[in-house]
Amino acid sequence: MSAVTYELLYFKNACARSESIKAVFTLAGVDFKLSLYDFEGDWASIKSETPLGQVPVLRVHDAATDAVVVQLSDSQAIERFLAKRFGVLNIDADDDVALAQLTARRNDLESVLYSFWDIYFSPKELNESPALISVYNSAAENLVLFHEKLLAANHGGNGHYFGTKITVADIALAHLVLYTRSAGHGAPFAPEKAPLINKVADAVVNSAELSDFYKGFAKRLAEYKF
Repeated sequence: MSAVTYELLYFKNACARSESIKAVFTLAGVDFKLSLYDFEGDWASIKSETPLGQVPVLRVHDAATDAVVVQLSDSQAIERFLAKRFGVLNIDADDDVALAQLTARRNDLESVLYSFWDIYFSPKELNESPALISVYNSAAENLVLFHEKLLAANHGGNGHYFGTKITVADIALAHLVLYTRSAGHGAPFAPEKAPLINKVADAVVNSAELSDFYKGFAKRLAEYKF
């Protein structure tokens, strides 16, 4: 494979769907360029050049010519592409299907979170909307119920979905927990309700490979904006 460089496109002043991708780069020890765009400004000038008209976007450049040889959108597709390319997917062929299943369950809750935009940046409005709280809590509690069982099935709940190493599934779950805590809506994921989910989040955040990354992530999350 020819030498390549990596570029990640995202919005300025935001740390949502790009953060799990950054974590995969960090886990693999691979450098990348971060190109940030203003949603109300220069984003419009490149939107039509992206695969799906949305970010994040990963561009893989030929190191010699700087030509784009791969361009991908969708955070989960990018995570898996990079993890496989860098050798940090850490699952076998059979578990790859199970990973797709976990992604679908994660999407169930994230679709609620992102559809109701205010869950992240306006907890007050969420707290004043009983219907919204009900939808969110139902999705979160459903995820906890089934994921606690799945995690228990892996060596009795060792802090990972698969085997004994960090995978993109672990990173994705850790980020989901961190986002909901930061927004003030982490009650369904409290340690007493979701002990194994919290064990995964702690294993990821405190790992030797990623602990420094999550120190910076905590600062970005404190200023979280969309």
